[in-house]
Amino acid sequence: MFRILIASDEGLVRLGLRLIIEGEGGVEVVADCHFAEIGTVAMRERPDLIILDLGQRATGLPATVAEWTTSPQGPGIVVLAPRESHELLYGAYGHKVAGYLTRDTPGRLLIDAIRVAAAGGKVFFPGVEQMVSREERAAAVVKFPRQLNGREQELLLCLGRGMTNADIAIHLHLSPATVKNYVSDLLAKLEVKNRTQAAVLAEQYGVVVTASR
Repeated sequence: MFRILIASDEGLVRLGLRLIIEGEGGVEVVADCHFAEIGTVAMRERPDLIILDLGQRATGLPATVAEWTTSPQGPGIVVLAPRESHELLYGAYGHKVAGYLTRDTPGRLLIDAIRVAAAGGKVFFPGVEQMVSREERAAAVVKFPRQLNGREQELLLCLGRGMTNADIAIHLHLSPATVKNYVSDLLAKLEVKNRTQAAVLAEQYGVVVTASR
């Protein structure tokens, strides 16, 4: 059983994350806590993974958590943060966390991220490669076809994860009609006939990691 600790200063967020995760097989939420309690609770429960909701914090990872990311014995860390927090992204990427997702990530994608982390992989939200330095990109876990721009890369990642147009519209804050047009343009650019072929291409490029359930 993969053990998970949820850390957030917002009670409703902790409850929501617990409800999303607890319905999945093979994972167990061993505790949830405020930021100030992370060190104590983690020492007591020994989780395999910490879901760390930064909320609107601008100070980055707590010192204790940052230390864990450098220790092979420490738990994995998946960060949830506001989409606009580029500074937090750089800090999380530099600390080698297991994942960095935006707070509006759909529950199904959060579960996928947890399973990827459990398998030893890493998950970063769409477009991360455009927000880190060239040196960091060389070591990134996601590699996109060269001809795609940032928006198209986001779309390919979403298609690779099996998201519908409605899911993509919510995730990227676009209208369903706009998503439909973007997807059609993307399929033409990739020279594939349908979404299934695009998803296969996404896996071939390593855009998505298939974790066994």
